[in-house]
Amino acid sequence: MKSETGKLQLRLQALQRQYAQELPDKIRQLEKTWQRFVEQGDQQALDSLLHDTHNLTGSGAIYGYHQISSVARELEQLLANIQESQRPPNKGDQQHIEHCIRALHLTAQSPAQPATPR
Repeated sequence: MKSETGKLQLRLQALQRQYAQELPDKIRQLEKTWQRFVEQGDQQALDSLLHDTHNLTGSGAIYGYHQISSVARELEQLLANIQESQRPPNKGDQQHIEHCIRALHLTAQSPAQPATPR
């Protein structure tokens, strides 16, 4: 039984490493999609941003990046408010969203924190 637990832990660590390697690209893609939305007002870009941010919210916590999850949740709410209001983001919204994206970049550089067993 113990060897099965060890195998599972090794597999989870491998998945966590893979997630960490892919995380910077995911955040860069968010940033590019945000720029497309700001520059073109492309509603598909906003939909994509919401989808990708929602995924980061969940996956961050799963892989031990709790701060990523927290910042992504904040970003997701900002984007949802823009979508619901059906208005272009104001300067304050833009600054807040860009701050969140920068925070995601910085947080992605930190090592993951393993989940605590229950």
